[in-house]
Amino acid sequence: MSGPSKPAAGDTDSSGVSGARSNVAALALLLLVLAWLPGQGAASALRWWVLCGALPLVSLVTLGLGPRPWPRVASAWLALAGLSAASAVVVASPGGAAWQAVVVCGWTNALWIGWTTVHTAHAERTLGRAAAAAGALAAVGVWMPWWGPAGSFGNVDLLAGFLALCLVWTGVVASGEADLGPLPPTPSPETGEGEPKIGGQRGVTVGLWVSVLVQAVALVQLESWGAFCAVLVGLGSAAVWGSVRRWGRGVGALAGLVGIAVLGVFLRLPAVLEHIEGRLLMVRVSLKMVFERPLLGLGAGSFPSGWMNAQAAYFGSNLTHPDSGLWTHAHHAHNEFLHVGAELGGLGLLLFVAPIVLALARRPVRLGAWSASVAFVVMALVSMPLYEPATAFLACLGLGAALGAGRATESPEARAEIGVWRRRLAVAGVAALLVLTSADLIADRLLVRGVEADSANTLALAQRLALRPERAMRYRAALLPPQESLELARRAAERDPSPDAWALVGQLAATHGELQKAREAYLESVRLCPFYYTGVVDLAQISDRLGDYQGALRWGEQAKRLRPSDPRNVGLVF
Repeated sequence: MSGPSKPAAGDTDSSGVSGARSNVAALALLLLVLAWLPGQGAASALRWWVLCGALPLVSLVTLGLGPRPWPRVASAWLALAGLSAASAVVVASPGGAAWQAVVVCGWTNALWIGWTTVHTAHAERTLGRAAAAAGALAAVGVWMPWWGPAGSFGNVDLLAGFLALCLVWTGVVASGEADLGPLPPTPSPETGEGEPKIGGQRGVTVGLWVSVLVQAVALVQLESWGAFCAVLVGLGSAAVWGSVRRWGRGVGALAGLVGIAVLGVFLRLPAVLEHIEGRLLMVRVSLKMVFERPLLGLGAGSFPSGWMNAQAAYFGSNLTHPDSGLWTHAHHAHNEFLHVGAELGGLGLLLFVAPIVLALARRPVRLGAWSASVAFVVMALVSMPLYEPATAFLACLGLGAALGAGRATESPEARAEIGVWRRRLAVAGVAALLVLTSADLIADRLLVRGVEADSANTLALAQRLALRPERAMRYRAALLPPQESLELARRAAERDPSPDAWALVGQLAATHGELQKAREAYLESVRLCPFYYTGVVDLAQISDRLGDYQGALRWGEQAKRLRPSDPRNVGLVF
C-alpha cells in the first residue's frame, strides 16, 4: 500500500492558515470522542451540540470567511438542509424536520473544515494523527467501558463504524509517513536554524502503527461485519491506487482483481450472509417508501412513521410470514442513501450524493482522506455513520479534504473582507444552529430530571424546548389528569407511531373508562405489528369488556398462538 502523495515542492502555507485549520479539525474530532464522558446521561445530545452548534461557531470565529471560502459543491448540502427545513410544513413532526436540517448543517460545516485544510505535509500529518488518536481512544473503551454501554457510543455498530474510518485513514497515513518528508526542525535560539527531526519521525510512525494495531484488535472484538467490509474496501482501494501510481495500471488492475477476490470470499462467509439476509427486509421496505413518493419523499424526519406504516403493509396480518422474526422498530434505514431517498425523494438524494461523487472523483488524490471516504461509502450502504456525531464529522471531514486536493494555498490578500450581507447571513445561520442545539441539549437534561422526579412541569418545559418532543410527551402523559393525559399520548403516537406508543394510548383510555377509544388504539398497535403480544392480549380483554365475544375469541386465540405459555392468557375467551 502506498501512503499519502508527497506534496509538491513549495506547497507550503507560510501564513499558517492551513495549520490552524487542520488543528481545529483534529481538536474537534478528539472532542467529539471525549464528549462521551463516564456517567454522562446527555452524552448523545452533548455530542450533537458540539457537532452542529459549537463547531460551526468555532469555524466562523477561527477559520474566518474569505471571498472563496466555500466549495461550490458544498452548497448542495446547504440546499439539502433548506429542503429539510421546508418539509416541516407538511410533516406530522415539524421539529423532526428542523432537527434534520440542523444535522445536515453540521455535516456541511465538517465538509468545509476538511476542504479548507490545504494539501500540505503538515495538514496530512495532523489529520492522520488525529484519526489515530481518536481511534485509539475510542478503541480502548472496548476493554475499559467508560464511553457508555458495552464500551461503545451507545451501540456497538456505531463504534465499529467510527473505528473502521479511523483505521483506514491511520493505516494509509502510517504507511506513507516517510513520503511526507522529515518533520520540520525546531529553530535553535542561537542560530535560528535546526536539524530535521529524524528520530521524532520514527516515533510518530511507530505511534501510528500502534494505533492501527489497537483499533484492529478492538474492531475484531466488536464483530461488526459492515465495518470489516468497509476496512477491506477502503484499504484495498488505497493499495490499488498506490500500485497504479508506483508500478502502472497493469499492476494496479492485478491488485484490484486480488482485492475483489478477497472481498468475494469475505461476503460468502456464513455469518456475513446471515447479516445480509437480516438487512434485506430493511432494503425492501425502504425501497417501497422511496417509490411511494419518488420526487420529494415523505418529508425530513418522517422515516420512523413512514417505516412503521410501510412495514405494516409488508406484513399485513400474516402471523406466519417468513420474515416475521425480522420485524423492527427502525428509526433509520441503515442505508444513508435509502434513508435520504425515503425522506427527501430523488431531489434530496441527488443533492446528498453530489459532494460524495465529486470527492471520490477528485484529482489529485489525498490518499488518507480519499480511502476513508471510500470506506465511508461502504458503511453508508449498510449502516448509519452520519447519525453518530464523531463518525459523521470524520466522514465529512474526509470528503471535504478529498474535495480540496490540489487547491492552491490562500495568501492573506486573497482572504480579504467579504460582503456585509454574506457575513450577516453566516452569523445568523450559526446563531440559529447554536440556539436550536442548545435548546435540544437542555431539553434532554430536563427530560432525565423530569422522569426521575415525576415532575410534569419539568417535562412540560422539556417538551417545549425539544426539537423532537415525543418522548417528553409520553412521559408527561402518565402524570397528567385523565383527559389531558389521553390527548397528549395520542398526539405523541400520531407524531411518532409505534406499537408501544399506541398501546400506551389504549391503556390510558381503558383506565379512564373510554373502552371504544382503547379498542381503536390497540387495533392501531396491532396493525403496526401483528406479532405485538401486549396489544393483542389487551385487545382481547377490551373486546370482552365491550361484549364483542367473537372478537375476544379471535384475539385470544391469536395471543395464545404468539405466546402459548404466557400467564396473561389465563381468563381470556377461548
